Amino acid sequence: MSIFSKTFGQTLKYDSLEKKYIIQEIIICDSTLSKKQIYELSKSWIAKSFKGIDNNIILDDPEQKQITTTCVLRTNVPTAICQTQCKFEFKLTIDVKEGKIRYTVENISHLAPNYVTTLENTIYKKKILQQIFDELEYQIKQKVDILIATLRDKQKSDW
Repeated sequence: MSIFSKTFGQTLKYDSLEKKYIIQEIIICDSTLSKKQIYELSKSWIAKSFKGIDNNIILDDPEQKQITTTCVLRTNVPTAICQTQCKFEFKLTIDVKEGKIRYTVENISHLAPNYVTTLENTIYKKKILQQIFDELEYQIKQKVDILIATLRDKQKSDW
């Protein structure tokens, strides 16, 4: 049996009320891990996955089981013309309830060599913008898969 199931697929979507792009996913944990264990593993995952002085925890609430941090991801985005080196800055919030995790990525900024822009105000053409979105989602998915593997390993080690 799998430790998790995704109740909402990870997709970059535009929140018209907040007027911003977000990525959000809920992961259901099929395990005996407590809320506290899931919270601590999530906190450790953030520290390992988003290292560096650019990343810092701005909210760590053990009572509410919520962590909010600013993150930086560096990557190369393949476009129709060439590979573009990109740096994304965003806010990551982890909410933990018994048996599930919700992560939200928001306040996304894209930093290219000559300018900084939020995704909402980008100057890219639609096709290139989609490639940038796809790369950001892919990079975050890779990191979330590490969190899921960590939860699986912890479940196995409890026996």
